[in-house]
Amino acid sequence: MEHPHKFRILYQITVIFLFLSFLTGSVLKGQDVKNEISGYIYDKTTGQPLENVEVYIANTTRGMSTDKDGFFIIKNVPQGMHELVVSIIGYEYISKTVWVKQGDRLELTFRLNPVIYETEPTEVVGKVPRDWLDNLDIFKYYFFGQSDLVRQCEIENEEVLDFVWTSPHYLTARAQQPLHIINNALGLKIECMLVYFFWDKKHRKWSWSIKPKFTFLDSTDSSQIDLWKKNRIKVNYGSMYHFLYTLLQRRLQDEGYNVYFVDNAGVRVYGLEYRFISTEYDTLIKPGKIPKEYILSFKKYLYVVDKESRFSWVNLNYPEITLDEYGYPQEINALEVYGYWAGQGVADLLPRYEEFFDHP
Repeated sequence: MEHPHKFRILYQITVIFLFLSFLTGSVLKGQDVKNEISGYIYDKTTGQPLENVEVYIANTTRGMSTDKDGFFIIKNVPQGMHELVVSIIGYEYISKTVWVKQGDRLELTFRLNPVIYETEPTEVVGKVPRDWLDNLDIFKYYFFGQSDLVRQCEIENEEVLDFVWTSPHYLTARAQQPLHIINNALGLKIECMLVYFFWDKKHRKWSWSIKPKFTFLDSTDSSQIDLWKKNRIKVNYGSMYHFLYTLLQRRLQDEGYNVYFVDNAGVRVYGLEYRFISTEYDTLIKPGKIPKEYILSFKKYLYVVDKESRFSWVNLNYPEITLDEYGYPQEINALEVYGYWAGQGVADLLPRYEEFFDHP
């Protein structure tokens, strides 16, 4: 028996990854999606409409800013459960879970509370404090992850981060404004609310949650664009959500996955035949309560090895979880992962649904 990766991440499913269009047999790309979410945003105190409020579906590229009347409309919304985020500096952000069915045109109204920031007198110094820089290094190491892509990621407004050691072994981070992140390896800009971040030094574990909005970077260099696409394809294949989608499609063996049932994280299997056969898929996946929804359940752990010989362990945080038709879990903190997947972070984040629909 070997021990698992000594770090782990409890992934909140505000955080996760892109399926790019290399999956064999995908017939969803370019499908016609009529679903829409629209509405108005007002100041709760004055009742006046708010302009330039960011309204977006978390983990996607779908969103817009309100106009002078406080109006917004988001088109081409995939069917399923989504987290709608409403955010502007100077107001408390709102996060609302919405269910979208085929043909829906949801109309919503939000009233934002002005926020009063607690500030302390500012002391102008010649250099950034050393302890803040040390905390920033810790934050970026666990927040970005440990992949090779980290070197090409940067936070443009690091100064909005505030770090607190709540105990000698427990570091937390917060930001009063959205973080602006550039991923030059994947060609992405990420604007996100940092919900929480903590690092437990004593037990060597960490957790973070964000509500990200993605934008594709522009370039006139065709070779740069091609490189971004290749990197996104590579990252997608290494993601947990590629695995979950492939599981729903019952194509694990075709995509090069070897999957085994094991009792504990850290158990590695050698020389055994592929464990999933056609009859076993039905023990893992069952139809959900609505069309194109699936229930995933299994006991203990799945040990997953991909075609690059990278290994991970997956455990459910609930007796069963719900997956949409694209393999995205609907519950918060649905899965706990160890091994290779535990080392992935914001540097490996990709927007949802881009595999299945043309870019809006």
